[in-house]
Amino acid sequence: SLTNKLRFDTKNSVANNIQNGTLEQDAYFSSPRAAKFFMTPLAQPYNADGTINIGDIRNLTNARNPLWVTAHDIHLNRLTRFISNNSIAWETPVPNLIYTTRTSLDFSVNNFKEFGNRIYGDGEGVGGFVSADNNNITNYVIQNSLDYTITLNSSNHFNIKALQEYQKNKNYYLYAYGEGFATDGLTNLASVSSPRDVNSSYVDWGIASYTGMLDYDFDNKYIFSATFRREGNSVFPADNRWGNFWSVGAAWNLDKEGFLDNIEWVDNLKIRASYGRTGNDKIGINQYQALFGYSGAYAGTGTTQPSTVGNPSLSWETADNFETGLDFGLFKNRINGTFSYFRRETKENLFSVPLSKTTGFDSQLRNIGRMENKGLELEFNVDIIRSKDLNLSIGGNMATVHNKVLELPLDGNGEEINITNTYNKVETGHIVYEWNMVKFAGVDPQTGENLYYLNGKEGETTNDYNAAERAYFGKSSLPTLSGGINIHVDFKGLFLDAFGYYAGGHMVYEDWTRYTNGADRWSLDFFNGINTLMDRWQKPGDVTNISKVTYTAPPWRADSRYLTQGDYFRLKNITFGYTLPSSLTQHAGIENAKIFVRGINMYTWVKDDRMQYDPEVASSGFAKLATPPVKTLMFGLNLNF
Repeated sequence: SLTNKLRFDTKNSVANNIQNGTLEQDAYFSSPRAAKFFMTPLAQPYNADGTINIGDIRNLTNARNPLWVTAHDIHLNRLTRFISNNSIAWETPVPNLIYTTRTSLDFSVNNFKEFGNRIYGDGEGVGGFVSADNNNITNYVIQNSLDYTITLNSSNHFNIKALQEYQKNKNYYLYAYGEGFATDGLTNLASVSSPRDVNSSYVDWGIASYTGMLDYDFDNKYIFSATFRREGNSVFPADNRWGNFWSVGAAWNLDKEGFLDNIEWVDNLKIRASYGRTGNDKIGINQYQALFGYSGAYAGTGTTQPSTVGNPSLSWETADNFETGLDFGLFKNRINGTFSYFRRETKENLFSVPLSKTTGFDSQLRNIGRMENKGLELEFNVDIIRSKDLNLSIGGNMATVHNKVLELPLDGNGEEINITNTYNKVETGHIVYEWNMVKFAGVDPQTGENLYYLNGKEGETTNDYNAAERAYFGKSSLPTLSGGINIHVDFKGLFLDAFGYYAGGHMVYEDWTRYTNGADRWSLDFFNGINTLMDRWQKPGDVTNISKVTYTAPPWRADSRYLTQGDYFRLKNITFGYTLPSSLTQHAGIENAKIFVRGINMYTWVKDDRMQYDPEVASSGFAKLATPPVKTLMFGLNLNF
């Protein structure tokens, strides 16, 4: 048999008019999103004659009028993508032996253009700017497999698979940037007076693997599986390029045993367990090589300088995974679900380790230490009511994850190498990238100054930020508890479906507070600040977490005042509708017809009242200036003919 699937897509996305990187999770500074937080309400969007106001706004704020920016700047992205998937299957002369070959191709061309006008906005100070880049990506996969099925009498069933796979990825990139336009209406690189930057690169990597799989079941009671995979990736040095990964698993269908025949309320009961090793290769290319760069210049002459420190010992990060669980179906499957325990120990973790500045480099990628993740998972569904006219069911899932760093390498002095940045720290016995910073102790009611715990714990305080020790907070940015719940009700054609999601046990940091919550010039002179500053300290005796206003512009200092509990629940989707009776639709040739109204992101509960932004953040844990999920109300009609 021969199959082919082909798709060709062309997309032309013109946010005529949104600065690259400034709409979502950024604020420099022409973003319509940023205007909400940084622009004073005294700045009127339009002049008296109806034209867009930029003159008065220049005098009132450093933020930009987004109406002008969206009308005169360009953010243009053109994407053309070609996807082809093909396969050939051959039933060989050997009984029950099937050979299959598959090839897939994914080719995309991405052209991006960003233009900032010379009159007002981010391009104002340089006479306008334009950048353009072209990115061509080719990814292809070739796979060959042999599948062999053996049946020994009616009870013993074997499935054997041998698989060979090769993947290649190539990426060609070209970029140019220039500034200075002589007049309005010019937006292309050919018209700039000052070409400033040009860059190009070629990146490629390849993966090859060989896999063997065996599945066996005896009378659908006892099930066994085993897999072995040898995989090589070009991102690692030649001596460490190949890794061996494997897994074994077994299951026992207890409901097939005779000793459960008389227990009528048990419909399905399975015990299962698995153990195996997996690998992680998600690093950039050339990390293992000590490289020179050639982009510098001295007195007009090209230069060579060290660019990558390299590490010839780099290899696969591996993880040993154990899971055991129970699958069940009870009372004619009115109650069904799964319960599992898992433990994952990651070894030779791929971490970027800080280096002494005397080396000339900031960090080096290494295989270091061990880390553990373990937890429980539960999925369930309960049919509370089953009848012809009325049905009600509730289902959901829950997962817990507990993380701990088990081991880190030692330096030449026998001291553990900790990985520390402004907000987090990696240390044995703690959560990976646990929040670690100076602990905020409130505002001094008498002086209005910020206070910090001197030793990072409750007790003695100081108004000197630099004298306070950093402290762990027992949580990271990753939830330790997550889950979802879904409800279905239908009654004589009416139906209701709802789904909600919960995440908790983690903490989120509000990282734009320097410009929004600071009781100093950053928020109140350069920009506008937000309404929480109305609760600032004003006189002796005031109890508040916002210090007195000072005419200063202090450096950014990370402390726990803006570290909030991340727990939240969101009603993701709720749908109410009606299925029309077939007696009304069949005469029109309609097999099924539904009318419905659907709400998306209609309600969000947040545990911590201090959280100013959307609680659903990226794994980094920073509540950036992202547009919150849009509340959507949809009306629809589904017809099946």
